[in-house]
Amino acid sequence: AVMEIIDSDMGFLLSREGVMVRIRKNANTLTITERNRFLEALKRLDLTYNDYIDFVKTHSRDNTGVRLSKIASRQGHAGSAFLPWHRAYVLHLERLLQAADPAVALPYWKFDQNAPNVFNPDFMGSNGSGNMVILSATNPIVSWTLPGEGVPIGIQRKTPYGDNGHPKVANEIATLGLGSPSFSFSGFKRMEISFHNRAHTKSGKTSWLSPQNTSNRDPLFFLLHSNVDRVWAKWQWMHSRYDIDDTLSYDLQGSFVAPAPGVLPPDVSANRTLGQYADDTMWPWDNLTGGTNAAARPSIAILTPFPVTLNSTGNGKPTVKSMIDYLGITNSTPCDGLGYGYDDFFPY
Repeated sequence: AVMEIIDSDMGFLLSREGVMVRIRKNANTLTITERNRFLEALKRLDLTYNDYIDFVKTHSRDNTGVRLSKIASRQGHAGSAFLPWHRAYVLHLERLLQAADPAVALPYWKFDQNAPNVFNPDFMGSNGSGNMVILSATNPIVSWTLPGEGVPIGIQRKTPYGDNGHPKVANEIATLGLGSPSFSFSGFKRMEISFHNRAHTKSGKTSWLSPQNTSNRDPLFFLLHSNVDRVWAKWQWMHSRYDIDDTLSYDLQGSFVAPAPGVLPPDVSANRTLGQYADDTMWPWDNLTGGTNAAARPSIAILTPFPVTLNSTGNGKPTVKSMIDYLGITNSTPCDGLGYGYDDFFPY
């Protein structure tokens, strides 16, 4: 869309700017056409372009198939950067889907409610007699494959909640209340454990979705994380947490400072490490590898550069803070918005 500001008296064009906001919708209420276009784009990403496997490796394994160390895990887990890192990670996949079909937006699995339309053979698959889900012969992802992972064709998932898609996690209302009374990010980020982790771990012991190192073999992972991002986005909207320089919006301001020789390193156990501070660039998109202690990066950086669309920064190396004001509501830099929104609240 193009927005124009015109002088009503003289008819002069004062300003003109192109904008793009694709709306992520509840996966359980997608139309058949929306569902099938998403699945076709996902199929092309996996089977035609062979790009999906890079997301699997980045989350858990290196390019030889060896499991990555805790260094990789801490870039986007168990710390402040969990939410912004996964916002970038999910958005990267969505943009590749949109390269296959510009009309597609990544739907979200609202996992605190039943979602029977998601857990059926025509979408993400239903429980079978074994550990592999049942996918219909006409489902575009029926031949889901993960080259180099040594796993069978298909999706391994056996959920104890059947095909209702409701793992009985902490609900959305309770999660939106985190961080009170000041509604600070330092309090809200606990949702990683109380909300997000339970959606993974309560999805079955034999399901790929449960352990971190296999979770995104299952494409349902991205619908789960789209919902995690949606709840963060809704929390931001409710409390106007878009100011990238405010500790209420993001607690670890500034940049990581490496300790001097002989000085004790920052508290790695609290994940105050490189990649966790607002001004830090985020691995893997910054293409930084190696290092030691709190400044260590993993040995690979295969998801580079970060894709660019109309409203995003163009250097391909997003910072943590560039993911905070994702709609460009209060800040003109470092990004003017990331070009997506959600269907159940409208801050734009």
